[in-house]
Amino acid sequence: MREMGFNVPRTVILLLLVLQGLNLMAQCPASIFSITESCEEQEPGIFNIAVDIVADLNEGCTLNEVCYSRQGDGEQLCIDVVDLGLGSGDVYHLELPGPGMYYFWVSTDTESSELIEQIVNCYDNDFSCQNPFAVNYNLSLAPENDLACVYDTYVCDCSGNIHSQGVMIYLGDGEYEVPGAGKEWNGVPVDFTCNVWGFDCGDGNINFDPYGVCDGNLPPNNGCSSPGCTPLTLSIQQNPCETTPDGLTSSLLLQFGISSGCEADVLCFSINQGDEQCITLDNVGNQGNYLLPLVGQFGSYKFHFETTAGAVSPFFYFNAEDLCGQEEKLCDCAGNNWPVAFADRIGDGFFNDGTPTFEGYQIDFNCLVWGFDCADGDGGLDPYQVCSGNIPPENGCIDEPVVPGCIDPEACNYQAGATFDDNSCDYSCFGCTDPLACNYDTQAFIETDECTYPEPGYDCLGNCIDDSDGDGICDENEVMGCTYEFACNYNPEATQEDGSCERSSCVGCTNFAAANYDPDALMDDVSCVFDFSAYCPADLDSNEQVSISDLLILIGFMGLQCEGE
Repeated sequence: MREMGFNVPRTVILLLLVLQGLNLMAQCPASIFSITESCEEQEPGIFNIAVDIVADLNEGCTLNEVCYSRQGDGEQLCIDVVDLGLGSGDVYHLELPGPGMYYFWVSTDTESSELIEQIVNCYDNDFSCQNPFAVNYNLSLAPENDLACVYDTYVCDCSGNIHSQGVMIYLGDGEYEVPGAGKEWNGVPVDFTCNVWGFDCGDGNINFDPYGVCDGNLPPNNGCSSPGCTPLTLSIQQNPCETTPDGLTSSLLLQFGISSGCEADVLCFSINQGDEQCITLDNVGNQGNYLLPLVGQFGSYKFHFETTAGAVSPFFYFNAEDLCGQEEKLCDCAGNNWPVAFADRIGDGFFNDGTPTFEGYQIDFNCLVWGFDCADGDGGLDPYQVCSGNIPPENGCIDEPVVPGCIDPEACNYQAGATFDDNSCDYSCFGCTDPLACNYDTQAFIETDECTYPEPGYDCLGNCIDDSDGDGICDENEVMGCTYEFACNYNPEATQEDGSCERSSCVGCTNFAAANYDPDALMDDVSCVFDFSAYCPADLDSNEQVSISDLLILIGFMGLQCEGE
């Protein structure tokens, strides 16, 4: 019989395969995991500019392209890396045309990642450029060339053309940038022939510079028209170290320069190219000041601000230093920040529990992290040994709760969530669990194979289990026999008298001088017989008898000196 079935058209099968493939392709999103500079010095002071890019891809996906663009160039370059078979976590070494502000992105065959903005310098990541229009301008630290210059933000020229800030290198370069002169930046014509830009800083023989751009300043709103208020300048200076409720710290004094009738509304800044933070300003005014405490945050600051009318300022840069000499801070139990040197107040004899202890400010070391002020108060536990001069993890700035307990996994009371050992570990659950063993532990429930047992016939105290006669010898170890030592059949190994002793088989004459001496006799029965007929040394008078007369003769010799032959 022929089996019945369904015939699926080949076109349907192919369509299903295509859809399946598309579904797999849609599962390959792309993102950049990390970008790090990878520069090598070719000759003194000259570097090849490069980065190492690591993509974050789903398992089974591969990288198709690595792309970048640089401000001031305007070109977008994508490199085909399909043949390299790069997956998630693989490093791609990308050579770049020079230092600058770059945008990077990567793509699979289905999706492109978001843009990542990053400054690539290689000469000096902080300040190393002689051009005052560069982000990293610092004449005192600059090398002999300008290869390290990095430019940021955008400006508008006199014709309203938008350029990256690097276009300002044309100001005062000896060539007159006017419309139609052929000067371009990123393919866009450059026009600096107006008073906003100082009439090209003298290149056209007109020296009118109301905003000081020829000295390195930016004109209002970067030369672009603004709605309403115009942010002009931001003056930044660092105040000396002082005592504040947050401990010893210095601060930045920000002075806003804004067109009349306007106010600064929002201040934004980033530190060391980190995430940007924004602060809403209240009642700063058009010439107002704002004090920004540093609280241990030092390095390269990048500022910009907005006015109440929405106009945005250019970027301003400042390098904040640690004027207190204590860049590293610690957190007390209340979360207050103090210089690390304040740890010497631990165990100083004063209970620092949040009461005013330093120039009116409260210091709190009354918690587990700080050893309860080393028993100045009512504490005693010291999990991180701060009382011995150590500093707790993260200088006491611990987000997770501190949980005391036993952290030894082999202990009976091991506590998985404990973060430090409080010497409470208990090992009583380990021992001998056999009730028949001499060292049986009623508290133990984990066998350690250390049980001990008595010898057969004895208890754990060494006493006989069966001893019917009470002589201390176990019944099964008793030896029956004659225990009377004067008996002929005395058995020194016998432990139990069996009534078998006899004294007849071993009696006789035991005197070897007797005529009837018995060498097998063990006990003398007074039967010895002596023969004096052959030799009688005591018969001194030779009458064949030993009598009184022989004794008198012997006495007569008493006191004489015997002489040898």
